[in-house]
Amino acid sequence: MAFSEHIRLVREISRSSIATVSEGYDEQLGRKVLVKTLHRQLARDEDLRRRFEREAQVVASLAHPNVVRIYELRTGDEDLSLIMEYVEGRSLRDLLGEHQVLSPEIAATVAVEILAGLAAAHEKGIVHRDLKPENVLISNRGEVKIADFGLAMMRDLPRLTQTGAVVGTPTYMAPEQAAGEEATPRTDLFSLGLILFEMLTGHRLVEGETLAQSLRNVVNFQPPRFSDYRPQVSPDMERILARLLDRKPSRRFESAQAARDALDAVCKDVRAPDVSALLQDLCETSPMKRRIEIEPSHVRQARRGRLFAVAGVLALFVIALLVVMHIAQKRHQPDQASEFEAGLADTAVSDVLTPSSAGKEDEVDEGEGEETADLEAIRPGPEKVVQRKVVAPPPQHGVPLDTAGDLANAVPMGPATLQVLCKPWAEVVIGRQKIGVTPLHAITLPAGRHRIVLLNEDFPVVVDTVMILKGGEEAILTVSLFDHVGVVFIRSVSPWAEIHLDGKYVDRTPREEPLLVTLGEEHTIRLENPSYPPWTKQVFFSKADTVELRVDLTAQSAE
Repeated sequence: MAFSEHIRLVREISRSSIATVSEGYDEQLGRKVLVKTLHRQLARDEDLRRRFEREAQVVASLAHPNVVRIYELRTGDEDLSLIMEYVEGRSLRDLLGEHQVLSPEIAATVAVEILAGLAAAHEKGIVHRDLKPENVLISNRGEVKIADFGLAMMRDLPRLTQTGAVVGTPTYMAPEQAAGEEATPRTDLFSLGLILFEMLTGHRLVEGETLAQSLRNVVNFQPPRFSDYRPQVSPDMERILARLLDRKPSRRFESAQAARDALDAVCKDVRAPDVSALLQDLCETSPMKRRIEIEPSHVRQARRGRLFAVAGVLALFVIALLVVMHIAQKRHQPDQASEFEAGLADTAVSDVLTPSSAGKEDEVDEGEGEETADLEAIRPGPEKVVQRKVVAPPPQHGVPLDTAGDLANAVPMGPATLQVLCKPWAEVVIGRQKIGVTPLHAITLPAGRHRIVLLNEDFPVVVDTVMILKGGEEAILTVSLFDHVGVVFIRSVSPWAEIHLDGKYVDRTPREEPLLVTLGEEHTIRLENPSYPPWTKQVFFSKADTVELRVDLTAQSAE
């Protein structure tokens, strides 16, 4: 689709309440670009347009190798778009999802590069305000780049923020930011400290079951006892983290450059001499090889022990499978295939997920599960039960149960490789064990029948499917959770309101994230402001779709 005379849109990447982000191709210069287009109802506002253009010009002046560049600002009567640098590579979140823990060498290298980009932005008076692993990109050439200065550009827009409103991601937010105070360059330094700690230890210092709980945890934040995380956090690194993560902004480093200099001095013995080569190797080598190379010795030893245990289980599986096949072939009975399937279920398939097992960190309860286990009640965390509808998309690039035919012929012996992709993301449970968070590449599993469950705590559905994997083959399971929900964007509410969904409090406007509801059921959205009568609307989705709501409580009408 043509976007301009020389830019063609290739695909939509994401959509928020503010803008749509797409991959584009600049045919004149022969390069990929990222196109961020402000939604038309916002672009029509003249005051908002002027502010957006002014801020975009400031961010576009950031010509720094550690910041994603803005190439062009395009304006029309009802259009307002940014043409930006397209970074071929991966996010820091992806790397942390694969490795959990990065070596001090890599963590220090990434942190120093981030600080270099922040120093350049802060010199121009730009505060990122939403620094997190998702907004740090590692290119295929080993470059570290800070992405999405969107909140920086949007911070003064009256339609999108309001005095005292909290802007940012709670998990990586500074205490003063969570309290609604003005963000400063030292706010970004606190976020960088949280990221550095997570890279070194694999632990997030701020968590929460809900947005409100996360904000409370940020406001009440207390730095950890860093000595509990030896050897990943050395005494020298502890001093750096203690200053970055101080509750009082005045006691943090005075600038990003000062923090960078301090980190450089402390980590000069572990910093990589060739930054690009190190990060490029991290992105390009195989996931298993990378994980072994960057983990501390005690983590490698623990993993090695688990690998030996898995190898022993696989060996027992092969022996059991050979015995079952021998017995099935020897008997030559009409129900030979069903007997083989029963034997396979006892060996290749772990016990199925049960309602009490979905929230455990490692393995679930050892109690027996049923193939028809009720997944309506899923426990994603302690003392929290969320009612969810179970959906089962057809398996992809594998052998569906209803077309498997002769199971003995459909499942050659030997291990199989499974890749699990999910939009936007999901926790993956195979059998009775949590495997990780998507995207998951090259999971090695024994050939046979496996039950796969995908969960995302933000979605009211659980994807539950079964695949039969053939030995020696690579299978792919691709799922979009958005295909199984209705999406409701509450674009604007004047003056403000508390949002209730099906009688439960959700949030307070303004809210960027959509409400996600199950299909085939009627849902009630209620907006409440004590100064006005409540506004109520019923929504029903028979298939995946999106609606937008704009409500003026003073007039009791909605567009």
